[in-house]
Amino acid sequence: MTTYDWTEIDTLLKELVASKTVPGCALSVRLKRQEVYNNAFGLAEIRPHKRPATIDTIWDLASITKVLCTAHLYMLWANNGQIDIYDPISKWVPNAPTTVRIIDCLTHSSGYPNWRPFYSTFRRNQHDWGSIATRQSMLNKVITTPLSGVPTKKYVYSDIGFMALCAVAEKRFGKPIHILWQEFLPIEAKENLFWGHSQAAATEDCPTRKRIIVGEVHDLNASVLGGKSTHAGLFGTASTLTKTASWALDGYHGRSDSLEPETVKYFWETKGAGSHCLGWDTPSGEGSTASALWPKNGVGHLGFTGTSLWIAPTEELVVGFTSNRVHPRVEGGALPGVLIGPKTKRYRKFRPVLHKTILKTLGLVSC
Repeated sequence: MTTYDWTEIDTLLKELVASKTVPGCALSVRLKRQEVYNNAFGLAEIRPHKRPATIDTIWDLASITKVLCTAHLYMLWANNGQIDIYDPISKWVPNAPTTVRIIDCLTHSSGYPNWRPFYSTFRRNQHDWGSIATRQSMLNKVITTPLSGVPTKKYVYSDIGFMALCAVAEKRFGKPIHILWQEFLPIEAKENLFWGHSQAAATEDCPTRKRIIVGEVHDLNASVLGGKSTHAGLFGTASTLTKTASWALDGYHGRSDSLEPETVKYFWETKGAGSHCLGWDTPSGEGSTASALWPKNGVGHLGFTGTSLWIAPTEELVVGFTSNRVHPRVEGGALPGVLIGPKTKRYRKFRPVLHKTILKTLGLVSC
């Protein structure tokens, strides 16, 4: 196997930690089905118990759940004829808007707004979070959220649209989303991913839950749903991130027994009103977190906790980055109108440099 000089990558990651941009991080790189890099730096937890980050550290993957759970499930169901992505969501959830289709939610073109603090309704009864009654009440609030735009016409990155897909899936198949994920996806698409993990890297000192979050999902709306949703909830190592993402890449190249290449290509090439195709985002040129050099047919996704996943299909490259940048405090930039803090600025500057350097290290670009 070809060997590569990862010195520059190691230096970038060490500097990211030394600058206190993130407490800890890990990176996995797979090329042509082989993991060619896997390393970790810094701390998985600062307080209450200092713990080092290692390649075995499990991280809250946050919105990468949208692809490794939701997009993968809907891709499989579409492949098998079990769901028509052009159906209105009201086919399965009668109180949903009749103009919103499954594909509109997948492409963030549903008309649903980006986010609402649904959890605030359930703040006083946290002991009921995850119960059947709470889940049903929460998903009903999601589905009946008034639209803020015309479906297919306006792009808004929307947790609400993806949570609506949770209601659709659970009505269609009659089971909670984490059970559907477990029952439908093949082992290579879910092995060593978890819905929470007691030894996971720490995230925020949460004002609502009044404790440092360790092993529970960071996202509060997902937490009300018991940590199991279509928009957040999965945990895993950086290496697991790239390995499970490779299931769809194998399908793309005709190496899968469960996916047709045409299905994967449709999900990765069909865009809505914005940059997202079906579940996955695509490179956005100079402003891309994967750098302006990332192949134009690439797909990827970010997670708020400090995670990212990018795939270059033709090159068969998968890059998974994990961190706990929200530990122990979330800095500005989380919500519209909030000033972006210095750590967030450094983090955003780091991401494209990381991916550009990976491409250079692997000899996939010349500069």
